[in-house]
Amino acid sequence: MAATRLTVNVDGAMEKATGVRVEACSAFYDPEDNEVRVFAELAAEGQTPVDQFRGFHAALYDEEGTLLGTDADSWVEFGLRRTVQLNFYDVCGRPARVKVFPTASP
Repeated sequence: MAATRLTVNVDGAMEKATGVRVEACSAFYDPEDNEVRVFAELAAEGQTPVDQFRGFHAALYDEEGTLLGTDADSWVEFGLRRTVQLNFYDVCGRPARVKVFPTASP
């Protein structure tokens, strides 16, 4: 069975607060392996390097809005651009959407 694409929602307020925008993001659910993979491309606003801690978080939800899991990655210095892949293994429930957002201090 092929992987299913999930809806991705980006938190724009967190993009503004951190100076890091989510340029592209997609998420796929593989029911055979019961896994979700989230792929994202992140960029500093205004092409100015962010030489501070930044993180990227993903929250996985089902159709009713129940939180099924979270995952995150982070960098001591973000720089100009990053790509990231987050993985959810042994998902509890049927995922429908992912909310993603950058964060600032740890």
